[in-house]
Amino acid sequence: MQRWVLAMAIAVAALSLGAPATARPGPGSAARSQPAPDPALARLEARAAALERKAATKPKDAGVRGRAAEVLYQAGHARMLSPKLAPREKYAGALKLLRRAVALNPGHKAAQSDIDLIESIYRQMGRPVPR
Repeated sequence: MQRWVLAMAIAVAALSLGAPATARPGPGSAARSQPAPDPALARLEARAAALERKAATKPKDAGVRGRAAEVLYQAGHARMLSPKLAPREKYAGALKLLRRAVALNPGHKAAQSDIDLIESIYRQMGRPVPR
């Protein structure tokens, strides 16, 4: 049941991927084209990048690769669900992070599940899946 609710919430948010902005700033007004960044997400993504670099220096260390994959998954999942990001920012960015998690740990079922979910939403909308 929870999976269905998550899929529906993502689908509803994804519908606005191609939606035009309802209010555009006029000349001389302060343009706010992007929401304020999410500091917690930024910290998580920085930690994921650091672990990914460490895993690249120790490619045979399964523990480092596993930790990097898990933090990449957490960052991707957090980005996918972030209420502070626009759908165009959250889903394409989440896919990149989740794919990197699966590249480090091909058996990461939760990351692969999130990838499949986001890709299916893009396909259902008739949009190309970001690479």
